[in-house]
Parts: sequence; C-alpha cells; structure tokens
Amino acid sequence: MKKLIIALLLILPFTGKAQTTLEEWNYVTKGYKIERNNGLDTKKGYNVVFDKKQKNKYSYCDFYFVYKNRQKIAIMVHTNYRGDNYYCIPKLGNPDVEDLYNNQIYELTRLKNPVSNWIIWQMTKYINWN
Repeated sequence: MKKLIIALLLILPFTGKAQTTLEEWNYVTKGYKIERNNGLDTKKGYNVVFDKKQKNKYSYCDFYFVYKNRQKIAIMVHTNYRGDNYYCIPKLGNPDVEDLYNNQIYELTRLKNPVSNWIIWQMTKYINWN
C-alpha cells in the first residue's frame, strides 16, 4: 500500500493552466516560515489561506492554499514532526520543481516510520487539488 501511495504522489500529474515556479516553491518551503517566525507580513502578491488541520497523537499537518496574484499555485503543508517543517504540493509541469517535489517525498519515505508515512498519506488527499 505504501508503494502505491508513493507511486501516486510521484507519477500522477496535476492538471491546470499554471505550474508552480521555482520562486513559488522556495516561498512555500522556506520564505513563509521566515515570515511567520519573524512576525513579517506576507510577501506582496501572495495570499495564504488555511484549509484544515489533521492530527494524530505524534504530529499534526496544517494544510494551506497558497495564492499568487489570485491564482492558486500550491498547497503548503506545515508539520511539527522533527522540527518546524513546510512541504509543498505543487502544480507540476516545471522539471526543476518536479525534482524538488520528488526529493521531498523521497526524504519523507526514507524515515521509514509511522509518522512520516502518516504525513505522506495526508498529502495524498490533495493529489487532485487544482
């Protein structure tokens, strides 16, 4: 079952007119965390909207829709597992972003524990988000 979920995350393309750019990927995975931790305003042109929270007894995942100039560009996943981490579920189509996305999922699977598997499972619920 785990291999099927990983295959779905790595193989299934997301459809849509726009694709997530490298700049947008960096904002979702790094820039927003810096803003949040330092009490800064959201970067101009971006809007981050909370969607829902999923919890288990070891961790949580907060899901946010990220918009740039009113266009949904990505899903941001914030979790407290092994630190304060931000993951991105992008609109695929940009090879550089696809590589980063695949590496992100691979790094989670390398942990080989129930919590990282649970995070991946929560992320699969957003495969067809756009």
